Amino acid sequence: MMKNIGKVKVKLIAILMISIFMVNLVSIGHAEAASKYITIESFAKALASELNLSPNNGSEENGYVNALLSNGIIKEGDVSSYTKYLTRTDALVFINRADEFLNGNKLENGLVQTAIEKRISDIAQIKESKREDVAKAYLKGFMKGYSNGKYAPNRQIKGASKITKDGALNCIKMLKDKSLRAKISPDGQLIRTTNLPKNAKMYPYILESFPNEYYEYPFYYDNAIIYDENNNIREKIRYEEYTTPKDVDKSISYIEDFPKIKKENIGRWVDKVEKHLHLIFNVNYKTINNQWVEDVLTTDSYYNVEMLEDGTRAQLKKYAKGMKQNKTIIESKVIAIDNSSLYFFKGIYYLRAYVQYRVVSSSVPSTVSVDTIIDSHPYNNIIFSRKTVDLRGYNVGEWVGGIFDIALCEPIDTNGVDMGINYTTIRREVNK
Repeated sequence: MMKNIGKVKVKLIAILMISIFMVNLVSIGHAEAASKYITIESFAKALASELNLSPNNGSEENGYVNALLSNGIIKEGDVSSYTKYLTRTDALVFINRADEFLNGNKLENGLVQTAIEKRISDIAQIKESKREDVAKAYLKGFMKGYSNGKYAPNRQIKGASKITKDGALNCIKMLKDKSLRAKISPDGQLIRTTNLPKNAKMYPYILESFPNEYYEYPFYYDNAIIYDENNNIREKIRYEEYTTPKDVDKSISYIEDFPKIKKENIGRWVDKVEKHLHLIFNVNYKTINNQWVEDVLTTDSYYNVEMLEDGTRAQLKKYAKGMKQNKTIIESKVIAIDNSSLYFFKGIYYLRAYVQYRVVSSSVPSTVSVDTIIDSHPYNNIIFSRKTVDLRGYNVGEWVGGIFDIALCEPIDTNGVDMGINYTTIRREVNK
């Protein structure tokens, strides 16, 4: 009997020891998980120290929070508790205010608004009072965010998620060492610095979301042949006849002080191209009307030019008549334009675009001869352009991606400010 009691005691002790061991493991697990993140108090201490701010009243941890509060880096009502873990949103808010504490507010309001409206896809999930600081911190490269896929013009911040301790402390390091920050384009998009296209040196920068095939496709001038006065083939003259996107500011054209004009108006040109592509790649023969014609006309380079405007209007009406006869419906899913793709060739500037689209309906044959394309322009009844459109081999209902170079020019002397679309070149399908 005593032996059995002894055995029971041994088993109970063993079970107890195992239970204590398991509790310790769970506690260690919790501690490890907790160590991945950082409280607002701990972040405040590290941030205040970087800014050479001393604790202000209260305990040491509260003192650093108070130091940030007294300098406007943390504001009353920003958070409900300083012992909570720091979120990605609040990290960006505090780090931007810290940057402005050090360097002042140097970002243009228009760029900040662009970031809010176009560059952060989940900005609506961030408290309105914090959006401007979040946008500024993103534009300064403190946080890359998460990809929304190829050709996406925006990224996710996932602001409600906790930021890791390492990530938060790295943001603090970036305050004074700007080389650690992500590179952002002039229009607020993340720049890629690795796995670059073969011809990356021809561009001022490469966007993270745009694949190499977008940049590596030949420019419009690559296959162009130029003849001299004796009808012999000659080399194209750089700057005077063509430029790469990187050298576009050196182009010799009718536009005086082009670098300044481009900087001030490139956003307008991109918006005009985007509107134009949206209109010509989203057309339904059942619903097309005169308003569509007038809307496309506003994007055209001949808009507001007497006689030339009437000629374009006549071309658009001719297109509408032809696509109705062929029962054409075309729609797009993605339209993406990179400002850095602007280049020059023989008096015309070109912006490159990617469009994912499909022909939903059309009686235009998918296969015709080259002579037919040149003589009767059948595919111009699917997509409107002053240039010949070649869509041979298209399949009804099939989504395809296409690279297009959009010709921009201004036929009257407005010094390029109101450049519009002259034509759209149909280049090639790049994926299905």
